Amino acid sequence: MEEKAKAAEEAKAKAEAEKQAKIEAAKAEQARIKAEKEEAERKAKEEKIRLKLEAEEAARKAKEEKERAALEAKQKAEAEKQAKIKEAEEAKAKAEAEKKAKEEQARLDAEIKKLELEEKAKAAEEAKAKAEAEKQAKIEAAKAEQARIKAEKEESERKAKEEKIRAKLEAEEAARKAKEEKEREIAEAKAKAEAEKKAKEEQARLDAEKKKLEIEEKAEAERQAKIRAEEAEKKSKAEKEDLLRKSKEEVFGKNKLKESVAVKGYDISENEINLENKDSNDESLYIEGRVLRGKFGVKGVQVRLILEDEEKIFLTDKNGYYKISELEKNKNYLITVLSGKESLNLSPKSRTYKNLSTNMKKQNFYVIEKNDSEKEKKEKIESNNSKNNNRKDDDQDWNSKYGFENKDGVIHKDIHW
Repeated sequence: MEEKAKAAEEAKAKAEAEKQAKIEAAKAEQARIKAEKEEAERKAKEEKIRLKLEAEEAARKAKEEKERAALEAKQKAEAEKQAKIKEAEEAKAKAEAEKKAKEEQARLDAEIKKLELEEKAKAAEEAKAKAEAEKQAKIEAAKAEQARIKAEKEESERKAKEEKIRAKLEAEEAARKAKEEKEREIAEAKAKAEAEKKAKEEQARLDAEKKKLEIEEKAEAERQAKIRAEEAEKKSKAEKEDLLRKSKEEVFGKNKLKESVAVKGYDISENEINLENKDSNDESLYIEGRVLRGKFGVKGVQVRLILEDEEKIFLTDKNGYYKISELEKNKNYLITVLSGKESLNLSPKSRTYKNLSTNMKKQNFYVIEKNDSEKEKKEKIESNNSKNNNRKDDDQDWNSKYGFENKDGVIHKDIHW
């Protein structure tokens, strides 16, 4: 009896040691996941800083371009101002010339008048004929001078008019050339900015794809780690239960076992042995399969489980898999399939299970194609969709495959790490 008690104590100590080792392993896994998360956050922060620096550089270039355009506009305004000043000076010179011509004409008129008076005075003393001849000569000379001044004035006005027209044409030509130069520079700047924008967009797309691949790889690694941990947990639990069952049979005999419900693990004492009751899920059954189009799985197909008084809906994951777990033995179940966004011809339409007594695997449904060209086209689309799924799809795949609760109605299942 003492040897049996000692063996039970040793089994308990061994179980506690295994439990402690499992806890340590879980802590180490949590630390590793935390370190990976911090590294991802650091990389995201560095990427954010790089994008910010690129945005500031683009803003600086835009500011310089704006200042250059403002300087060109200012220079053009200055040129127009100088042209107006020149035109005003020319108009002023013309007015000054006209004023001088009028003053000269007035002076000549005064001299003529004076000469006429003097001639009249002399004519009083001299012979009327001589005085008349001299007077006539002076008048003719004055008229000739007036004609000369008038001709010079007209020539000056003609030249001023021609100069004004020439200056106007030169100003218009200069303005046209400046406008063409500015339009060319704007077009070049626009083309350069468009090229830079496309380069940045391409770089951003490549960075996003790289980041997405890194996230997917990390998610896959975490999923595999969880699967391994769950398998180890199940194996350890089975070993503990088997060991405890054998110890209890040795102590009390096969028909005198006393069982009680425990939250986690088990407890052996001198008076009784407490064994964790098997979860109903350990005896539950499942049905799993795949929706296929040729050799490719179809994502998002509704798999409906119909019971006597309720109905549950499951969605196929990115590879077309579905799994319906926690089914009770010896009950009847009906499964139907409905296509998602695209209209699919599925076969069979439903599957019936009467008095379900074992797990059902490879319960597949198939897409019946209309012709070869449509089949090849849809297979190509499905293949591309499978390659481009993000981490959210991976999480959904994990949840639906292993019984976690999500928006698609999969039943929640607790797992203790």
